Amino acid sequence: MKIQTGTVILLFMIFVAVVAGYIVVNTAYTKKSKDTYKKMETVHTREYGDISLERYYRNGLNVKAFGYYKDGSLKSEYYVTDKDGNSSKYVSYYPNRQVETNSMYWVEDGKKQFIYEEFFENGNVKRREGSQIPKWEYYDEHGDPTVFYIKGGDRTTEIMFHPGSKKADESEYRNGIRDGKWMQWDTAGVLIRDELYDDGKKIR
Repeated sequence: MKIQTGTVILLFMIFVAVVAGYIVVNTAYTKKSKDTYKKMETVHTREYGDISLERYYRNGLNVKAFGYYKDGSLKSEYYVTDKDGNSSKYVSYYPNRQVETNSMYWVEDGKKQFIYEEFFENGNVKRREGSQIPKWEYYDEHGDPTVFYIKGGDRTTEIMFHPGSKKADESEYRNGIRDGKWMQWDTAGVLIRDELYDDGKKIR
């Protein structure tokens, strides 16, 4: 049986197309498999019929998450910033999109470290502290200080304020025990207490 040249060419073209199609399909499947392998699992938690939380996992590790208010606006976001999960960042928001809290956590030389900031809805700082920040600061909604903690080694100085930023109290501690000076002022700025302590005992 003779096979015409045109038929041979047609069969050859079909064969090439099938092979090429197989290669394309196989490549697409392989790519899809890789994407699926790399794709993060998403978990949705619902409240009031709306998505309130989305969590993304990679190899069992929660690498990022997003929280939402009922209207769908962003309430919080969380990210893991290293492959081992030792470093992370978390930010939460008020409904007006103003930052409410901002925090970072990481490990340095085998020790856990952190920075934490908290804000009022008007944007003023409410609280600022951290493992490597020697002065921890707290404020009222008007931006006036309420209390400072100044840390150095095993010693801490606590400074408290009257409304309007006037100093009200300053005392020193060592390992949480009163040790050193303790002074107080009234709202007019007059010194009303001036004492000295040694390991919790008043010596003056």
